[in-house]
Amino acid sequence: MAIHPLETTEKIRTTYINYLKTIKPFQDEELRKEFAQAIEAQDMLVKGPLLQIALPYRKDKSCLLYTSPSPRDRTRSRMPSSA
Repeated sequence: MAIHPLETTEKIRTTYINYLKTIKPFQDEELRKEFAQAIEAQDMLVKGPLLQIALPYRKDKSCLLYTSPSPRDRTRSRMPSSA
């Protein structure tokens, strides 16, 4: 099942705003309205989603990544001393 990042972000934002409005509502109607306006402002609570464009992975063009041993690997052998 694919997740659509824009729809998911908006759903999380809406759910979180509703939670904040109901967790401990202000007794004063004016403060309650101002609070709601403040948290509903665009980019107030949620910025994003941050998306990164990446080319699709191509199986026929794969490569192996070689990393040289670290200095720690040279001092501590992974093989038992009896080998």
